[in-house]
Amino acid sequence: MKKLIIPIIAIITAVGLMSCEKNIQRELDLVPTTGKAYIKINYAMAYAVNSNAQLKINGNRVSTTLTFPYPFPGGGLNTGGSSNPDYLALDPKQIDLVVSRPKVGTSEDSVVLFSQSFAGNAIFFGTNYTIHLTDTGANAKGVVVTDNITLPDSGYSRFKYVNLLPNQTALDLYYGTAKVASNIAYQGSSPEFTVQVTGAAASWAIRPAGAASTTTALATYSMTVPNQRSFTVFSSGYSGTSGTRAARISLIYNR
Repeated sequence: MKKLIIPIIAIITAVGLMSCEKNIQRELDLVPTTGKAYIKINYAMAYAVNSNAQLKINGNRVSTTLTFPYPFPGGGLNTGGSSNPDYLALDPKQIDLVVSRPKVGTSEDSVVLFSQSFAGNAIFFGTNYTIHLTDTGANAKGVVVTDNITLPDSGYSRFKYVNLLPNQTALDLYYGTAKVASNIAYQGSSPEFTVQVTGAAASWAIRPAGAASTTTALATYSMTVPNQRSFTVFSSGYSGTSGTRAARISLIYNR
């Protein structure tokens, strides 16, 4: 079994960021290190102008520049990033998270988009979790969701749904014709569920909670379920809009 360890680089320079990239271990057999917490930051803030943003933790820049939507580190489906289930390995203490637009060619903040402190008692030893960043401006929020990185049974993949669509009260999630999550409030998350591997593609779809399955979906995304992976499905953007801010369905690799 191998460990996934991504050190935070204290000196924020281009060389430091390159070093951080070199030390990312992309392994599927993830064993948490005692005394560490593992986080992923899901940048799901849908601004009309999708300019570059950067992530800082406790005053240190931990990311390259990224655009919406982007689960960092690692990535997902219908997002920026890779297909690796990477996490940042941190000491379980208070985390001061800042999202900003950097001044050109530097890591200096130009415009701060989001700033929030997460208390240490919400960060557990050996736990993997994602801070989901949603909405924009004064309404921006950080939603902490625990991730399950254990392997599901062969022939299945595991999913959890997180609703990050600000202008809908609650949503239902479908995969194909099956409703897999019901009445999930904005900023809420569903119980875990599994989907059997069939080798055929089907579409994820979100609809207002209680709407008939025959009504037009707010967003869809087609995929073939792989074997023994763990994902977070999330909706983001805004319903009724187009372009960059249009409602969408994306997935994050957790395992």
